[in-house]
This record gives sequence, structure tokens and C-alpha cells, in this order.
Amino acid sequence: MNSSGIKRGLATTAVTALAVAGLPLIASSASAADPQIIVVSKGPVRNGGTVGSQVLLRVKDVEAANAAPTATYFKLARQNLTESVDIPATQDLDIVAQSVAAEGSANDTNKTDGYHEVTLAITAQTQSAGGTANFAIYYDADNGAGADYDGNPDFDLGEANVKDSLVTAGAPASITVSPASQTAGQNVPSGNYTVTILDGSGNTTQLSGTENFDLTSGAGVSFTPDAEISASEAKKGVATFKATGSNKGLFTINVKGDATQGPVGVDGQAQLDVIGASSKVHSDEIDIVTGKDSWDGFGDDSYGSTTAVRADQKSVTLNFKSPTNKNTVIAVTATGAGVTFDNGASTSKTLTTTLNGNGEGSLTFTPDATTIGASDTLTFSSPSFDDDDVATVTDNLIVEFQARGFVVNESADTYISAFGGTVSPVVTVTDQFGDPYTGVYVTVERDGGANDGAESERKPVNENGQVTFDLTDTKATATSKASDTLIFRVYPGELGGVLATNPTPRPTIVYTADGKGADFAFTVDSVSPTGSAYDPNSVSALPLVDTNANSGDEYIDLNIVGGTTGAPVTVTVDNGALVLKGTETRLAQGAASKSGKVGDNFDIIGTKAGVVNVTVESGGITKTGQVSVRTFSQMTPFTGGTVTSAVATARNLAVEGPSAATAGQVVEFVVTVTDAFGNPVRGVNPSTDLSTLVTGPGTPKGNSGASDASGQITYMVELDQDADNAVNFKVTGMTTVGQFGAAADRITSADTTNTGPGLPASENVATASIAEVVNIEELEQAVEDAEEALAEAQAELAVAQGNLDVAAAELAVAQANVDSLTAKKQKLREKLNKAKAKGNKQKAKTTRKKLRNTKRSLRAAQDELTIATTKVDAAQSIVEIREGDVADAEADLAEAEQNLEDAQNG
Repeated sequence: MNSSGIKRGLATTAVTALAVAGLPLIASSASAADPQIIVVSKGPVRNGGTVGSQVLLRVKDVEAANAAPTATYFKLARQNLTESVDIPATQDLDIVAQSVAAEGSANDTNKTDGYHEVTLAITAQTQSAGGTANFAIYYDADNGAGADYDGNPDFDLGEANVKDSLVTAGAPASITVSPASQTAGQNVPSGNYTVTILDGSGNTTQLSGTENFDLTSGAGVSFTPDAEISASEAKKGVATFKATGSNKGLFTINVKGDATQGPVGVDGQAQLDVIGASSKVHSDEIDIVTGKDSWDGFGDDSYGSTTAVRADQKSVTLNFKSPTNKNTVIAVTATGAGVTFDNGASTSKTLTTTLNGNGEGSLTFTPDATTIGASDTLTFSSPSFDDDDVATVTDNLIVEFQARGFVVNESADTYISAFGGTVSPVVTVTDQFGDPYTGVYVTVERDGGANDGAESERKPVNENGQVTFDLTDTKATATSKASDTLIFRVYPGELGGVLATNPTPRPTIVYTADGKGADFAFTVDSVSPTGSAYDPNSVSALPLVDTNANSGDEYIDLNIVGGTTGAPVTVTVDNGALVLKGTETRLAQGAASKSGKVGDNFDIIGTKAGVVNVTVESGGITKTGQVSVRTFSQMTPFTGGTVTSAVATARNLAVEGPSAATAGQVVEFVVTVTDAFGNPVRGVNPSTDLSTLVTGPGTPKGNSGASDASGQITYMVELDQDADNAVNFKVTGMTTVGQFGAAADRITSADTTNTGPGLPASENVATASIAEVVNIEELEQAVEDAEEALAEAQAELAVAQGNLDVAAAELAVAQANVDSLTAKKQKLREKLNKAKAKGNKQKAKTTRKKLRNTKRSLRAAQDELTIATTKVDAAQSIVEIREGDVADAEADLAEAEQNLEDAQNG
């Protein structure tokens, strides 16, 4: 045990870190000249264990001139710095291992903070697990005198120290393994599995002595670094391992305490799902992605070539799109030259990813940023990289980090100016990745010609790295018009030397009287497209259905004859045609209009069949002509005298049919076969090249034979006599024929690489449906039913009308009776009044009696009139209802008759 008596005195102290490994310490302030010991992190400590807590210190100025400290000079004392650490006996601490990483050394995790890093392994014994062991760490050297070691084991005034404590953990009771499951390819290491050792209270603890965990699994599974986790490998209570499986399948990994050395009964499990590893991933199925690089995306790049990456890019990503390797694992190793990984721990890094169901995946490599410099490289290699090139080129990818360079681009090689005219060249200053420079200045000098003169003033570029010069001719004449050469120079500012000069050959200004270039003509496939005898169909190209113009019948060569050499020229085409320039051959490189200069080579490629108008403009002069795009299907006879070449372009299908039809009728479905660009394909055989399926109440009745010049085949389907539901028609192009079934960017369904970048996925399945099928018998029955319904409605209307007539008659009788009694009542009242006036009491009495009887009869008659009125109203309502029923029945009959007529007339 290291222990010491204590002299009084205090040195710089620090606030200790939390008792969790890896959490930083918040230190108290101290003078830069004071010796310092700071606790950065602490690992767990097993109560009475042999490994000890891994305590990381940052140390400064404990030796003269901040020299690296000596590991063995670090000692332990009681926290009051006056007692030995082994008093009382319930607390026992010891430093069992020490190491030093000098400031700036390879193992120093922060090479510029001015601190040395010291790791101490401190064992602790408390009365029981969970107890706290308090201590101080001091450096036993006399810094003031500059001596290495003062020979006094006690603490001396001025010796740096820090106070801290450790909480002990108990014996291992359980472990966790994470992640619970991983997927890896055959013979490809998994990612790290992390084993965490816990005591009975769930605290992280340590193995001790010879305790270890054994790793076991099924046949063919091996472990890295080995199949055992020892106490020294799990110093911080955690340990990692990788598993590699040579056989496909799902394997259980057992992590068990050693049966003889312990900890017995402490074990855990994880799983390893071993799937097939990727193979033959072609370079055009990889995209190197950084913020700035020279890789062109998925498509044309190749193994063995070097990709430039700007040196300020901190990571490199590899994206994969390899459908033939879907649901497999790809492992890639990046090896650096001048570049390191993991804080200098390694010059290489291996990463794995599982490609998804589309064959897509991604890997991102992040080297140590401080080690990336100009000309440093990363070489990416993998067992899966293979371009089938018979080993003539190493199947790997090379990335070179490059410092930004200056590239000076002019807007033309030749400018044409009239005498006294002005030309305005635009200069663009970029780096080698095409990104504009800002903040620089550019000058121009006209050299060697009519306007030979001094260098211009410096002009700043704009935010796009561009600057425009207006150069006016003041000296050229018909007899003195030598061309000026333009020299552009780039400067860092209004002061400072030249950063870059435009390369040779340099652009020139040609002076002419009218400001136009020399007259020119152009040819297409060495034929002039002018004159009454020229036929545009005599110069043609096939649609570029394979996306690569590498055959003479796939492009039309355009050459400019005459003109001003180097003068700007623009070639424009229409009707879906595209222009290629120079060495370009790919569909994706084409555009409807391309600019270059007189002397450049241009090619015309086609997509859509028909006449193509060609326009060529240079030096203020415009010329036009025509060529054509002709498919194999349009040639008579087909190339080679067979339909094979035409059918080879078949890619897409469409079908049209009626939305409604009549049962028993023969209907037609028209299938149209087209190439990748929608051109009709002639000669497709419906018997061998296509398959059809009819579902519902219909029967195929043959077809019109091979697709015609419109790419069409007509299929006949007879509907069943009693058909009354939908009929569906489906046509499928056989994937062994032409381009049917090809994936996007591929020419045929059998291709395993992107042989046709830019092509859409084949639509080789098409369907059509007759949603409404009409049955004549049912329509005839519907007419009969409607007629019966009308007759029934008319009969019910007649009954209702009769009832209304009876009710009306009864109402008339009731009304007459009321009218008669009302009149009688009035006469009796008059007679009564006369009898009263004459005083004839007897007659008045008799009359009054009659009047009472009449009133009684009138009331009864009025009740009968009310009833009769109600009956009439009810009968009238029924009549109106029956009239409505008749009108509805008439409409239904008319509709049924019309439906029948429509069906009978087809």
C-alpha cells in the first residue's frame, strides 16, 4: 500500500467529477503558474477487487517547465493530508497501476490543452459494498527546487494535490448485452456488442483476479478480440466484442461467467443474424458523396480512378444502389495515407451496412479532421467491389484530398468585333470543383494585335466569381486588323501578386468590318442539308434506346465547314432530339441546345421519331437544316430483313378497350407497344412475345397478329350471352423479349448493372376493364316490367278517379240539402216574426216548433257536408298520387325502352 504521513499545507484543489466514467470535471480556478491535478473521470471500483477504478487526471506544472510527470510519484493520502490512507482499517486504498500520456503525445486525447494525462488504477476496500472511500492524490516531488523526487514520502507544502472519493460496488450479480441483436454478412464482423457488469443493486462493477466471461455460440461463429472477457479487459465495468459468422443463420451468443473462475451464474445472451455478403457491386452502383468532389454520381465512374475531394470536407459517404445485392451486407475498409481515424489510433476504418430491399445503403467515413491535408488519400476496398474487368484495374476507390486551386474560364475562345465595336468577355474564377471564388480581382491585357496595350486596372469579381470587361476597339482598320490575344490575371486584392493566369491557348478578338464572323456551312453525316434534292429521311438516327451512342446508326455527325475558327457556336435541335459535344456519348449528357466553338465536334441523337430541325448559329450568322429520327419499325424491310431489331426495343405496353358493352357482343382491346421514348414498335408477336389474361364473363377470340406500324395489336373478346358484370383484360410483355420488365436505368430485365442510365422502368403490364356489361334479355324484361307497372298504375288511377267522382256526387247532394234547409230556416224565421207582429200566439208557437226542427236538420246536413268535403279532398289526393305513379311508370318505361334501343343499336 502507498501511504504517507502528512505535513500541513494546501495546494490547488479541484472539484471532482461525478462518479461516472467519462463525465468531465469542473475545476476550480487556479493561477497558470500553480501546479495542478484535476480529476477528469472515474470508473467503477469493486469492493476489495484487484483491478481498481480507472481514474483519469489532467496534470500541469508538477515538474519544472511543465515536464511530463513520473507515474510512480503519484501517492495517496487521507483527505485531511495528515493521516495515512489505511487508517481506519475499514478503508483501504492503493494505487496498483499508473501511466502517463505526455502533452501532445499519440495517446493524449487533447493535444493542445497544455495538460499531461495520467491514469491511475485505484483499488478500494470499504466496510461493505456501497461504502465511500475518501482520499487525496498528491504528486510527491519538489517542483520549486526542480528535483525529480524529494525522497520524503510525506506530503510537502507546494506539492499538487486533489481530494476525491470512490463509492465501492459489489460482486457481479448480472450483466447486460447490447444491442440484443445485430445483422452481419458472412465472414463480415458485426458491430460492437457491449457487455455491462452490474452488482446486486444495479451499479456498474468490476471483475476481479482471474474472473472472466466465456463467449460461445453456434458453429462458425468467432469472436474479436477473443472468446473471453477478462478482468483487465473490463476495467471500467464494460467490455466490447465483435462476432463473425461464416455460416448463414440466426445464432445465439452466450456470455457466461467462467464455471471454475467465476463469476458463476452471471450470464447473458445476444443474437447474430448472419446473412449473405454482397458480391459484384459495380462502380456505377456507387456514389461518392461529399460537399465538393469530382465523382459524377451513379453511372459512369469506375474503380481504380482517383476522385478529388476538397480538403476542407470532413467526411466521405459511399451511397450504394445495387438491386442484385438487396438484403445483403457490404463491408468497406478505408485506408488512409496521411489520414488517421479514432484520434490517431488507426490508419484504417472498416464499416458495414445492410442493403435494403431495393439494394440501397450508405456508409460514412469520418477521418480525424486535424490529419486531413492536401494530397492525403483514402483508399476504399471491399470483397464486394468487382467490375468484371479481368483484374486489369484494382477494384477499389481512391479519394484524394486537394487544396483549392484557381481555374480561369472565359466565356468564349474567339470574340468578333466590328471596327470600333465593343466585345464584353466574361471571366469566371472557380476552384477545380467548379465553385466560384469571391474576394479576388481580375485584370485583362490585349496582347499582340491591333489594340496591343497595357494591363487593365483590377476589377473585383461578383458573388458568382465573375467579372465582365468591355473592350472597345480603337485601332483596327481594313488594312491593320491583327487579332488581339486576351491575357487574364487573378490577384488576391488591390495589392498582392498574381494568383493565377488563364492557360494557353488564350482567347482572341477578331476584327471585321461588319462585326460578323466568316461565313460557314454545316454537314450532317458528311451531307449538306440544303438544296432541293436533299431528303431529310436520307440522314437519320435510331432512337437512343440503349442510352449510349456508340454505334454509327445511333447518332448523326454534325461538322461546321468554314466560319471563324474558335468563334462561339450554338447547335439547337427540336422534336425530342438532343445534342452531344466532343466525346460525350450518353443520353443523360445530351441537351436540346449546346454551345461550343467552331472546330468542336457535335453529334445529334434522337428519342422521338420524326423530322428534326437543326439550327446552327455562329458569329452572328444562322444556318438551318433538317435530319430525321427513324425507328427500326419504320424501316422497310427491317434492318437485316427481320423484325428482331425492332422487337429488341419494345419496352412499354398500354391497352385501351370500351368502358361498356353488351352481353354476347365481341369487343376489341387495342394493345400498343412502344419503346422507351413512346415510339411504336412493329413486329411484336402476340403468341410468343406477349401473354394475355381475360377475367369475368368473356372469352378470347383471337387477335390481329404482330404489332403494326402503329405498334398496335387488336385482341377480340366475346362476352357471354348472360354476362352482367365486369370483364377485365390484362396483357404482359415477356421479360425475355426486348426490354420488357427492365428496371430503371437498365436496358433489359436480365441486366444486373445500370446499363442504360436515364431509362425509366419498363411498364410491361397493362390492364383495361369493361366496367358495365349490358344484357339484352334483361333490358327486354325491364321494358315488359315497366309496361306492366304502367298498366297497373293507370288502373289504380282509374279506380281513384272513380272514387273521386262518387265523393263529388255525394258532396253535391250534401250541399243541396244544406242549401234547402238553410232556405227553409230563413222562411220559418220570417213567418215567426209575422205571427209575433200580428199577436197570433198559436201560429207563432207552431212556427217556432217547426223552426227548431229545421235547425236540427240543418246541423245534421252540415255535418254530412263536412264529411263529404273531406272524402272529396282525400279522393283528390289519391288521384294526384296515382297520377304521379303513372308519370313515374311512364318515365321508367321510356328509360327502359331507350336502354333497350341503345343496346340493340350497339
